[in-house]
Amino acid sequence: IIFNYFFIYNYYLSFYKMKFNILISILFLINFISCSKSEAIIDWGIKNNLEISPLIQLSYEKDVLKFIAKEDIDDKKDILKIPYAMMLDVEKTLGLINSNELKEQYEQFKKLDIKTYQPFHVNLQKEEIFISYLIYLVQHEPLYEKTQLYEQYKLYLSSIKSNIPRSPLLYTSDQIEYLSGTFLGKTLNKLKQLFLDETKVFKNESYYKKDLDIKNYTEIRLFSETEGVEIMRKINLVPFFNFFKKDHMRFNARFIFEKNGDIKISSRKKIKKGEEIIINGPRRTNVERLVFEGETNPHYINYRENYIIPAFSPGLYYKYDIDDIDLYQTHFINLVEKEFDERALYIYKNYSKLFNGDDGDAWAYGVLLENIDYYKKYVDSFNNTRINELFENKQDRMNMEKAFKGESKILEKAYTYIKNKYEGTKNIEAEKKNKDNKKNKNTDL
Repeated sequence: IIFNYFFIYNYYLSFYKMKFNILISILFLINFISCSKSEAIIDWGIKNNLEISPLIQLSYEKDVLKFIAKEDIDDKKDILKIPYAMMLDVEKTLGLINSNELKEQYEQFKKLDIKTYQPFHVNLQKEEIFISYLIYLVQHEPLYEKTQLYEQYKLYLSSIKSNIPRSPLLYTSDQIEYLSGTFLGKTLNKLKQLFLDETKVFKNESYYKKDLDIKNYTEIRLFSETEGVEIMRKINLVPFFNFFKKDHMRFNARFIFEKNGDIKISSRKKIKKGEEIIINGPRRTNVERLVFEGETNPHYINYRENYIIPAFSPGLYYKYDIDDIDLYQTHFINLVEKEFDERALYIYKNYSKLFNGDDGDAWAYGVLLENIDYYKKYVDSFNNTRINELFENKQDRMNMEKAFKGESKILEKAYTYIKNKYEGTKNIEAEKKNKDNKKNKNTDL
C-alpha cells in the first residue's frame, strides 16, 4: 500500500512538473516572439530614418504593442521623430500598389455623393474610406502581397491587427440590439449603417465585386479614423503612431507637426520607468471616444453639444396609439441644447391632434416629460446584473457602466428641468383660466 502511494504521488508530481515546464516554455516562446516583433518593427523604422530615443521601448502586453519608458524621462525630452516620408496617404499607397484599375476606381470614388460621419470634411473622410479599402485588399487578397506596398510596409500593416480598439461597433448583434434605446446605441447604428453603405460601394461591379467581411472592414475603418492624421491637407496613416495611447486630458507626452510634415513627440512632464507613454489626442465626446477608441473619458459626462433622443418614443406610440412610424425617424430633441424644450413644444404642438392636446404649453410639456421619462427608465434599467449577463469582457462591462451613468445623469437633469417647467406652466395656465372664468361671470352679471 505504501509503495502504491509513493508511486501515485511521484506520478502526479512528475505530471504537474511536466505541465508547469510546458507552460513556462509557452510563456517564454510568446515573450520571445513578442520581443522579436518589437525589435523587427523598430529596426524597420530606423532603416527608414525613424529617430527613436533609447529612453523608450515597445512593450507587448495583453496582445497590444505600446511604447513605455525604458528609463526615467525628464520633462521636454524628444523621444520619437517620425519622418513624413514614412507616412501613407491615398496617392502614395496607390503608387506603391501600382494598379491602374485602383487608380481609376479612386478617381470615380472622389466624384461619388456619399454620406460621411463628418459632413463638413467630406473630401478628407473620403480619403479615410478609400485608404481603408486599399488596406482591406492588401490584407485579404494574396495578389497584393507582390506589391511594393506590402514589401515595404508589411510589418506596419500587420501591426494594425494588434491595436484594434474594443469598440462597441465590434459587439455582437445581440449586444448592439440591447443598446438600441440609448444614445450610445443610436450612435452605433448610425456609424454601422455608414460603414455598411461604404462596403456596398466597394462590392459593386466597378470595385471589388466580392463581399467584404464587415467585421474586418470595420476594424480597418476604426484604425483609419483613430490613426489617420491630417498633414499637408491630406489624411496620412503614420507608422508607430498607433503604438501610443492617446488622451486629450491625461497625457505625459505631446506631438507636434514640423514644417516638412514630420511628427515629433516629446515628454511634457517627468515620466517614470515602466510608465506608458500617452500623447495628446483629439477631443471627443464620451460616446464618440467609446465608439472609436474603445475607452471612456475620465469623467462620466462630456457629451458637449449632443445627447439626442427621438421626439416620439415607443412609450408615446403605445400610450397615444400613434401609427405613423416615420415620426420616430424624423423628429429629434437634443437634451443638452439650450432651450431644447422650445423646439420640443413646437414639434408636439404641430402634432397636437395625435395627443388630443389643446393650444397651451402645459400639455406639450407633459408629453415631453413622458418622452424623457421613457428613456430615463430605459437607461436606468441597465443595472450591473443585466450588463454582466451580456458582456463577458471586464473592460466592456466597465465601459458600459460608465456610459450608462453618464446617460442617466443627463436624462435625470433634463427630466427634473422639464418637470419643474411642466408644473410651473400648469399652475400659470390654471390661474389664468380661473381669472378668465371670474371675468366672464362678472360680465354675465
